Amino acid sequence: MKTATQQKITALFMGKTDKTTGSWFPIQKMTWTFNNDEYLDCTIAFINGAKKLEQLHPQKPNAVSFGSLDRVVKYKDITSCPWSNRMPVNREPNSDLIKFLGFNKSSNLDPVKYVARSGGYRHGDLKDIFPQVREDATGKYNFIFRNVDSYCLSTKNRPELNELETEEKVIPVPIDQRLQLMCRSHMIGFAPPYIKELYKKYGEHLEIAIYQVNQQAPFNYQFMLQATLDKKIGIPFSEPEYQPV
Repeated sequence: MKTATQQKITALFMGKTDKTTGSWFPIQKMTWTFNNDEYLDCTIAFINGAKKLEQLHPQKPNAVSFGSLDRVVKYKDITSCPWSNRMPVNREPNSDLIKFLGFNKSSNLDPVKYVARSGGYRHGDLKDIFPQVREDATGKYNFIFRNVDSYCLSTKNRPELNELETEEKVIPVPIDQRLQLMCRSHMIGFAPPYIKELYKKYGEHLEIAIYQVNQQAPFNYQFMLQATLDKKIGIPFSEPEYQPV
């Protein structure tokens, strides 16, 4: 199941967890023009998930945005867009972190691929970033991601780090509002919200496997995972919630 790299990323989405209900909504989409290894004319627009979130709180008309959800904003390049503070564009990330995410080196590190794997999380921020990918040569969509909310796995000396291997099958287990990830009898973390949403829609057709095991890594980076969906089953993020307002 493991592939050499994540499939070509055609856009990035941003999602947000509602503090009141704990529900997650996709709220924005960023597209760009890729030219000479640069991400130019980055355009950020709200999507219908943002409208659903605002409708959830009619007493708070600016729950998502201070202004109209219809507006579309364009930036010169990726370094000037507001999502850049979640990417390695202004400063290089820790070299160990780069390896934990499955990249070989820091030189010319692709900021879009980086944030698609890391999730773009910030301390105290309930937003996350995830990719729209193009199908590969076999007609499958692949998403490389890391586990989240794994605070119960805070030790670096877990036996499963020595037992589990790449390409082993991972079993998703819905628990409350989270999607627990199990491999053999080991709980290896929770899925990020967008993977949970894919699983809710496609169930066992969404295959998940271990992509990389990171010894002595912080608990949220101990396992990199890969989710795969065959295009015969469905097209990820084609639902109305992911379409522009």
